[in-house]
Amino acid sequence: MLPRSLGLVLSVVLLALCASASAQSLELNMLGGGLGESFTVEISGPPGADYLVVASTTTGPTPLPPPHIPYIDVGVELLSFSMSVPGFWSTLPASGFVSLTYGLAYNTSLDNRNFNFQVLRLSGNVVVEKSNLWRLTLEIPGEYAHTLEPLNVARAFTTASELQDGTVLVAGGNSGSLVSAAGLASAELYHVNLESFDLLPPMHSARTLHRATTLADGRVLLTGGVNASGTPISAAEVYDPAVRSFQPVASLSVPRVGHSATLLPDGRVLIAGGSSSFSSISSFATSSRDTTEIFDPAGNSFSAGPVLSEVKTFHEAVALADGRVLISGGITYQYILGVPVLSLSDVNQLYTPSAGSGTFGSDLQMGTARAGHTAILLDDGSALLVGGATGSVYAPTVLASTERFDPAGGSFSSAGALSDPRVLTALVRLPNGNIMASGGIQGDILNPTAVSSCDAFDQGAGSWSPLANLLGTRSGHGALLLSDGTVGLFGGGGGSTDTALDTAEIYQP
Repeated sequence: MLPRSLGLVLSVVLLALCASASAQSLELNMLGGGLGESFTVEISGPPGADYLVVASTTTGPTPLPPPHIPYIDVGVELLSFSMSVPGFWSTLPASGFVSLTYGLAYNTSLDNRNFNFQVLRLSGNVVVEKSNLWRLTLEIPGEYAHTLEPLNVARAFTTASELQDGTVLVAGGNSGSLVSAAGLASAELYHVNLESFDLLPPMHSARTLHRATTLADGRVLLTGGVNASGTPISAAEVYDPAVRSFQPVASLSVPRVGHSATLLPDGRVLIAGGSSSFSSISSFATSSRDTTEIFDPAGNSFSAGPVLSEVKTFHEAVALADGRVLISGGITYQYILGVPVLSLSDVNQLYTPSAGSGTFGSDLQMGTARAGHTAILLDDGSALLVGGATGSVYAPTVLASTERFDPAGGSFSSAGALSDPRVLTALVRLPNGNIMASGGIQGDILNPTAVSSCDAFDQGAGSWSPLANLLGTRSGHGALLLSDGTVGLFGGGGGSTDTALDTAEIYQP
């Protein structure tokens, strides 16, 4: 047990003015932060170690004299408060882990207030180690706040992938519109605990409208997309978090943009469809693909997969619970009087993986032809297909409708309507199981307009209800549930056709 003498209290006050940059066996993790709800402090470190959690409204470095470690990363103005909080000043149990949960008052004056936390390990009266810094922004549940720091580079039509340590890889994108896409080679890493971004070494290929797939070994595979000249590429590479850099792998058999990339149960990745041209509508159509290929992470190589029943671009693919993959809708084409004419598809196929290339089943029809929709697996094993566009490719009708696919019966049914029609909305599963659909695009191909509306699908009720709007319009953004239980929304396009965003938002469920 920690001694409670006045001498130690005074020592700790002094010690809290110093900390070290030693190798960290002491780790801090925090969850939540919604006003009127609760937040959880998780501490891991050497069993039996004495520790003190220091809360502050400021960050360091705060230096202190020897024999203590040189500095800590928080201020000490709330030290007496920290020492009074139950569990903030204690000893780690034999497991070396403790989880502390505290209620937060619903005090609107604290909305968007930031507090900084760090754990100090004590040896006698000396601070010998510090944990990582954690910056917690308090929010009213159901509302948004900008991250404490913006992205280093504005990027629309980017990807965001969570890594095994909880950081987020934000890769590629472009600074223009959908139809004037020019890929970026830059990438950055988002730190959930600091709400900040670090630039990474650039990718080997500039890319936007690409796909990012998190592999079973923790690496992230990036395939295809459009390069800095607006040309679809076949180049592929992986981001290896162990060395914080990108490494080239074998190329796709053909350039692809508007393709899908889906992780299979055995760790391989199914690449399907896409187009090898982005220079004109006619060439986009005639260069669209019905081919697939499979990436094997063991050899970092691609092999041919089965052929789709039609060419597809800007379709959607979702992995089902039984290991199969639903490939749905998309843009296809057919020749009419010798002229290639684009159309939106209602054709779906189920891919069944095998040790070889796998197979596609017969065509299945959904209720409404759609492209540019998004999909996510639901708890009951069905797939939810959201929004998209239907009708003519040249003057499409943007959809608010959604559908549910039942893999047991191979059938589609209505799943209600969004509050706002949208293409390329981002879907995230919230901690309560609801599905959040954020932002997206309205308008036509040549004049897309971003939206700020958001909705939530209640899996139990099977219906949609509106959420609060984003802080601004946002489309082609990356979105995912973060390790602290909040939702991160990264980059995207703004309210005009040529504006990329360097902002990121955090949604507190």
